[in-house]
Amino acid sequence: MRNRNDELEPDPDAGFDMDAWEEENMPAEEHKDSYEDYECYELEVTETVVKTVSVFAKDPESAKKYLETFIDDIDMKSGIDEYKKTVTVAEECGKSTFDYTVPLWWYE
Repeated sequence: MRNRNDELEPDPDAGFDMDAWEEENMPAEEHKDSYEDYECYELEVTETVVKTVSVFAKDPESAKKYLETFIDDIDMKSGIDEYKKTVTVAEECGKSTFDYTVPLWWYE
């Protein structure tokens, strides 16, 4: 395109946009891995169910031994006196797959 002095001027719409090219082709800044401070931990979940039963026997020791002979047959789903779950940290683990991940929002 020529200006009124008969000089060639670059067409702003036809030119090479260096800023746009750099934005598209330059490597993006590496952004911080939000989970880089995370580690895998092994935890033990313990379930405790207490059911009190009465046994008619000569002494406590024989009542216990008798009940132990069929302990797996005792219904532990009904008539429960106490029920609780606890979590204990066992150790750090070296696994690469996890059962659960604590979400980032949980720490906020």
